[in-house]
Amino acid sequence: MRSISRVLVSTLTTLMILVGQSSVSYAQDIERIDEFTIDVGISAIGEVQIVETITYNFGDLEKHGIFREIPVRDKLDSGDYWVHPIEVNSITRNGATEIYSESQDGYWASLMIGDPDVFVTGVQTYKINYIVKGALFTLGENDITNNPTLKVGDVSFYWDVIGDQWQVPIEQVVVNINLPSADSSLVLTENCIFGVPGSESQCLSLSSSRTWASNRALQPGESMTISMQMSPALFDVEIFQVTDEGFIEVFSGEWLEIVKPNLLIGSLLGAAIFGAIMFFWRRRLGRLQTSKVLEVLRFDPPLGHVAEISAAWKGSVDARAITATLVDLAARGVVEIQVNEDKNIVVKQKESRPDIRGFEQDLLNTLFRSSSQVTIEGYDAEIAGVSQTISANLVKLAEESGIRNVTGSRSRTSSIIGLVLSIFFLAFSSIALGAPEVFGLVFPISLAMFIGFLLQTIKTPRIETPKSAEFLSHLLGFRKAMDTDSGALRRKFAQESGLTSGNIFAALLPIAIILELEDSWLANFVDLSVEDIASSGIHVSSVSSLQHSIQQSRDALAVAMTSPTSSGSGSSGGSSGGGGGGGGGRSW
Repeated sequence: MRSISRVLVSTLTTLMILVGQSSVSYAQDIERIDEFTIDVGISAIGEVQIVETITYNFGDLEKHGIFREIPVRDKLDSGDYWVHPIEVNSITRNGATEIYSESQDGYWASLMIGDPDVFVTGVQTYKINYIVKGALFTLGENDITNNPTLKVGDVSFYWDVIGDQWQVPIEQVVVNINLPSADSSLVLTENCIFGVPGSESQCLSLSSSRTWASNRALQPGESMTISMQMSPALFDVEIFQVTDEGFIEVFSGEWLEIVKPNLLIGSLLGAAIFGAIMFFWRRRLGRLQTSKVLEVLRFDPPLGHVAEISAAWKGSVDARAITATLVDLAARGVVEIQVNEDKNIVVKQKESRPDIRGFEQDLLNTLFRSSSQVTIEGYDAEIAGVSQTISANLVKLAEESGIRNVTGSRSRTSSIIGLVLSIFFLAFSSIALGAPEVFGLVFPISLAMFIGFLLQTIKTPRIETPKSAEFLSHLLGFRKAMDTDSGALRRKFAQESGLTSGNIFAALLPIAIILELEDSWLANFVDLSVEDIASSGIHVSSVSSLQHSIQQSRDALAVAMTSPTSSGSGSSGGSSGGGGGGGGGRSW
């Protein structure tokens, strides 16, 4: 905390000067604070009530409200921390009670003001009413150097009424101070300064009342500080400054010295736990009863639609499977697909066919619910809904037919439970950073658990029945042929079916998409022309752009099938302008 020797005699002026002066003006659409009024009430028992009236101008922006962050612990030159907690009484917007949430980390009180389900715009007036305990302190020898007006034991209110963490300009600031007594002789010195940290620019002061104001707009990063020294006779209780050593700074030298011995013990325990996890996992693998899946080269694809194959193999019908379904429908002449200049997939209905399956018809009905041509861009709740229904139904059919073992994932249940627990312990260890003794023990143990159970989850195979193992062997054997010997696969199909290269390509492209092998499959058809590809209902500018078009189609469908989520954001902290309090805020 800076020395009180900075205290200067305040400049006297009139209210008309205050109203008439403003050095900065803003366009109507620029976010700003039009006026910031701080009413400070110092009580005879040493508590300080602060009412901040913030006229926040959002301009044309639509926001939920504002953040307000207030320091509750400040570091002193001695290395100790000055503790001055706050208690929020009320928060209103335009005179009505406003929704807010409060969180504290021991150094800052963070207020998130506003309804996340409601947007506001234009000018909104927020009033934040809170009490600060410990804001006053008594002066020591170092605080009265070269100031004969003051003596040891006098009471000081040294406070940043505007902190340097505001992220928007503040056009006008007005501060009103109310004391427990009207006896002006009990106020020994008083001053108000504003500007960047370290500035000594004087605020405007009124001679008729204890009111200060800035004589220009405050920019982001500037603060306003009140310094007032008073006689102890003004108070009914003894005033003293509450300090503590604060929390040990994470990763500081002191923190590392405490962590090291506990980290060593935790690492030894973690290694032992990791070894135990691996030992019992290997024993369980030895007792696991499952039919073996063999990846023997196969040149005939498994029976079923690509979406059905995806459901049986992956346990879901994802965006890749829906893309493959649309490509299959295009090859069969039911739809026509292309990617437009905005990289969105455009699907056009062509004709109905009697061989359309029920889930395919459900997908088509959803796509063409209002038009025979649809551009998929952004989240589409109906596409997401029908995709989820298709996925659930096809997975159920695969399980009923036996090509997917309904209990196959039970082999991983214990591993997944262990993984979830280890993630919980890792999260706890991050919270325990402020307690280095606990962190040193918990972190290596939870990390060892996480790695062990993660390996288990990845490496533990599903339990397969003879029928599900036969299906997987067939599918993976065909994938091997399509990936490593796709040229031979193409020749075999040509010999057995007599189809043209374009027809062979279109017939197997959907399953190549499911298997994530469209690149390998395309590499064996460099002789295809744009016209050959267009005959399968897929329109691209060149053969080389087909793979990119498939990726764009998959990405567009993934967005359409995934519900968007919103997340809040916080504001950053920092130092104040010299006294306690301060902080800052912004909109959200």
